[in-house]
Amino acid sequence: MNKCYKPEFPCNPCPPKDDCCPPDMPNFCPPPAPKPCPLPPVPSVVQGENLFEAVNNLTNRVNICISTFNQVMEEGYRTLHNMEKAATANGSYYGPCEVWTEDGYNADEGAAYTLIHKACVDRRGEPIRVELHLAYNNTTNSKIEQSIFSASMNELADKIVVAQPMEENGWYGNAIWRGCPIQSSEAPTLYTAGFTKGGVLRVYQNNVSTDQMLRDTIENAMGVSGILIQNGQICDDSCYENIPAYDQQDSRICIGQNMNTREVIFLVCGKENEVNKKGLTSKTAANILLQMGCSIAVEVCEGAPSGALDKGQMMFVPADNQVPNAYCYWYISRKCFYKNRYQEELAQLMQN
Repeated sequence: MNKCYKPEFPCNPCPPKDDCCPPDMPNFCPPPAPKPCPLPPVPSVVQGENLFEAVNNLTNRVNICISTFNQVMEEGYRTLHNMEKAATANGSYYGPCEVWTEDGYNADEGAAYTLIHKACVDRRGEPIRVELHLAYNNTTNSKIEQSIFSASMNELADKIVVAQPMEENGWYGNAIWRGCPIQSSEAPTLYTAGFTKGGVLRVYQNNVSTDQMLRDTIENAMGVSGILIQNGQICDDSCYENIPAYDQQDSRICIGQNMNTREVIFLVCGKENEVNKKGLTSKTAANILLQMGCSIAVEVCEGAPSGALDKGQMMFVPADNQVPNAYCYWYISRKCFYKNRYQEELAQLMQN
């Protein structure tokens, strides 16, 4: 190796050339890198000759963003409402004279509520039924739970409500599903409510035999928390004692029926801790249903487990903003009357 090569020298600057180095010795030092070109300055978002003009420019930009957002939301909701009208007109869901909602307000308790009206038959002369959905169609009372969104999509429900709070032993009462008795836990002090094949709401004490209920043509039945109205009159206090927090304002779901017109009315209210959404007591809910002409009414769910959907949309904000789960649901749907695939796909799109 040439004695002139010294690897311990740094690469830059190069070691000085000695006379002993041959002139053709290659230079191992790379040429210096060129300096990077400076980037152009980024223009400022806030522009203007003075502070006042700069703030005005910024305000205009914010107003443009807000206007664009409002236009996008307006078009989105217009499309949603048009799709809902198309689903109603094509038979995917019931029309406004068949199944509809009505908003109400109770001044005494400062609480807003919603009434779901269900006529006896639709505009085609077909019966409108209140049916029972079990979580994932499981009939063994194995405490299998299903979210209300999943249940609504499964049945393509026009309206759906929680039928019973989740208990340690599963659902209770003399449960009947599609005309067949199913496994249930005992609750001798409570009641069972069910709908006959003709759409009539009936209430029984849990010590009644299932054979008697089947002779009454009960098609779907499930246990309830208590009876609110019977024979067109408010029930006495003994019927309310088993209802959890019956004398406190809370979320509630009640079902009543006018025996003269056969109209079924659901009362739905939430407790969102707002000025006009404080929930109702059981007695107040009973009085509201009585004023609507109900001859019989029951309370099916109350408190945090309560939940209700209107074509897949929440009718009130549930407790802790959690999607309610349940073992069973009461629902109204036109799914069994669909004539083509278009009706089903339109109903699914509306649910989504």
